[in-house]
Amino acid sequence: MSNSVKIPHKFNLRRSKNKSTEGRCIHIMRIGGFDNNTIGFSKMEEFAKGRELIRKSKIHREIYISDFRKVPKKNSKLFYAFNWKTKKKD
Repeated sequence: MSNSVKIPHKFNLRRSKNKSTEGRCIHIMRIGGFDNNTIGFSKMEEFAKGRELIRKSKIHREIYISDFRKVPKKNSKLFYAFNWKTKKKD
């Protein structure tokens, strides 16, 4: 039996204290090069339009899942997200 105690990493402690509220988001993961980001955003906006949603603003999130220095370009992964709202009824 071990008496060791796991001490959380300092970044985990900091992250647990901060709460992030993204709100309602549309997300997409892209596999492949990071060269043309407009493809992912156009698909997301098409998805939103089909559900009568609109993008709140041009602010978005890009989360690079893969390290471009270590992973071949064809296997790189990128995660996009943006907030949405419902269209106003006329």
